Amino acid sequence: MLNRLEAAQRPPSRGEESGGFDIHEAVNFLWRQWKLILGMAGATLLIAAVYLTRATPLYTATASLLLDPNKDRPLGQNSGLADMPLDQVAVESQMTIIRSNVLLRRVVERERLIADSEFGAGPPTPANSPLLGAIRDYFPATAARPSASKTGDALSTTMLDGASREMIGTIDNVRSALSVTLPKGQGLVLSVSFTSADPAKAARLANAVADAYVIDKLDARFEAARRASSWLNDRLVELKQKLRESEEAIAKFRAENDLPAAATNMTLSQEQLGQMNARVVAARAETAEKKARFDLLQKVEGSGGNIGAFPDLMNSGTISELRRQENDLSRQEADLLARYSPGHPTVVNLRAQISDVRRAIGAEIKRLSANVRNEFELAKARQAAAEKALAEATGVVDLDSEKVIALRELERNAAVNKSLFEDFLQRAHVTEQQATYEARDARVITAAMPPAAPSSPKTQLILPVAAGVGFLLGGILAFVRERLNAGFTTPRQLEEMLEVPLLASISKMEARELSNEGAAFSIPEYPHVKPLSRFSEAIRALRSAIQMSDVDNPPRILQVSSTIPNEGKTTITL
Repeated sequence: MLNRLEAAQRPPSRGEESGGFDIHEAVNFLWRQWKLILGMAGATLLIAAVYLTRATPLYTATASLLLDPNKDRPLGQNSGLADMPLDQVAVESQMTIIRSNVLLRRVVERERLIADSEFGAGPPTPANSPLLGAIRDYFPATAARPSASKTGDALSTTMLDGASREMIGTIDNVRSALSVTLPKGQGLVLSVSFTSADPAKAARLANAVADAYVIDKLDARFEAARRASSWLNDRLVELKQKLRESEEAIAKFRAENDLPAAATNMTLSQEQLGQMNARVVAARAETAEKKARFDLLQKVEGSGGNIGAFPDLMNSGTISELRRQENDLSRQEADLLARYSPGHPTVVNLRAQISDVRRAIGAEIKRLSANVRNEFELAKARQAAAEKALAEATGVVDLDSEKVIALRELERNAAVNKSLFEDFLQRAHVTEQQATYEARDARVITAAMPPAAPSSPKTQLILPVAAGVGFLLGGILAFVRERLNAGFTTPRQLEEMLEVPLLASISKMEARELSNEGAAFSIPEYPHVKPLSRFSEAIRALRSAIQMSDVDNPPRILQVSSTIPNEGKTTITL
């Protein structure tokens, strides 16, 4: 009978079950462990509430700094102080400067923060965490104080030569409350935020840090201008001495070679001398060209060749016109000879015209040949005049080539020294004036105002997070608790482990439940006394499950067993 019952109601095996999330199992899990989960959530909320009631509110004030590279220089572009392009690395460097020990020391000294109760010397007061502060009190002060290396300055003691331990500690405390960020989408605008328990103090110190950075930029520029001006002045003394030495070398060379002082050279600029040299070069090139034409003409004449074939003569417009006339008359002569005799008056007249044209061509050729000779002579005269003018201007008349080269080298050195001296002199004047010019590389565009609401602790964030953490921890503890439970907790777990069907689940009865209007009764009488109770419904479900296990052959004999005594075998049987 039992075998038939098991065959009829055996649950499907694990392989037949479909995996996935079972909402009924989840509900049953929550129903069994709701006390633990809610208790853990309540505990975390209580801890968060105690923290919020005891935490000191902190206020954060923010000032906005605009990094403004001063590209429009009123003193000209030849300034000795060049602006560094503000790329990502440069902006990060400026952010590091704001958090540097040197700049924060100015803020501490100006605001007298060493004696301040919040940022004064000693370990930072954990205003926002009394519990953490109490724990830190058990450790030495050196362990509680953040090291300079953690704040990005491993050489704080070296950077603050002569500073006391109180000053270094105060600077570290101020740095821990300072935040410098570059918000996205705002260009070169830096946000300088300061956190304090006093909103007015937070705004005051944020503005103090921003002002200290602006003043530091101005001091750095003025110091750089002063150093540049000092270096340029020292350099001017050297250049002036070199210029004097080069001019004295030229004067000595002229005196040794009995050259005039060349007053013209003293007034001529390097550009004017270059123009005169260019004219000499052009005159020599023109002379060479004219000489080549003249030599070719002489060669043609000396070899008895046809001078009319000379290139320049062939390109003459007058000769070309005369040759065309000659060709036309020659064709007319040929036509007339075909019809008349050579002695015909028309033929004789035409031949006379041809002779006149040929004489004109010869005369034109002689004239052009004479022009080639004249142009060559004129080019030589121009070259000689240009060379003479240059020699007179430089005072090197009747000098040999070696002395000319030596004098030119001395003059070039003097010209270079003079140019360098004038350039450095101009830069020195510009830098000296720039040292007194207030060129702002950064400026405060939004001053910090005392915040109306605290930035810490965040009540609207802490309470939901605490509740979520509590529910998560409660769920984890409940899951661990059920995993550590050696018994059965769910019907499915029982069926899977024992591989037998579960017909009904009957809860344990308490003594206080076995009474009705003051009259006690036994458990077998319970379904009759309270037919609508949960226990009664479970008994009826068990009875129906047994009867419906095999409708055609209902079971007639049942065996009831248990693992330990007094689990209700007799009661269930009755």
